[in-house]
Amino acid sequence: MAEEARKAGLWGAAQFGPGKNYMVGWSKIIYYLDGLWTAWPVADYLQLIGYARRNKVDYLVEELVGPESMSEPTKPPYGLELAGLYRSETSQYAAVFYRLIP
Repeated sequence: MAEEARKAGLWGAAQFGPGKNYMVGWSKIIYYLDGLWTAWPVADYLQLIGYARRNKVDYLVEELVGPESMSEPTKPPYGLELAGLYRSETSQYAAVFYRLIP
C-alpha cells in the first residue's frame, strides 16, 4: 500500500496545490501531499471537526483499504463536502479528500 499512498499523495498535491493543511491519520501519504500535516485525533466527530477548524485544516483525508475502497463514497458527514477521490487502478485502495464547509 505504500506505493498507492505515494500515488494518492501526488494526486492530491496536483489537485489542490502546494502548502495546504491536510488532516490524515499516520500514513506515508503525508510525505507526498506537499503541504502541512495535522494528525487525525482520537475524538468523537464533533471534537474532530472543532479540532480541524482550530488547526485551520484545508482537507481531511480518509484512506480506504479493501472492499470498501471499491464502492462509491456516500454522502459526506455533516460539516464536510467531498473535494476529491483517488482510487487505485491496481489494488483495493482509495483516498477520499473532504473539505470543511465554512
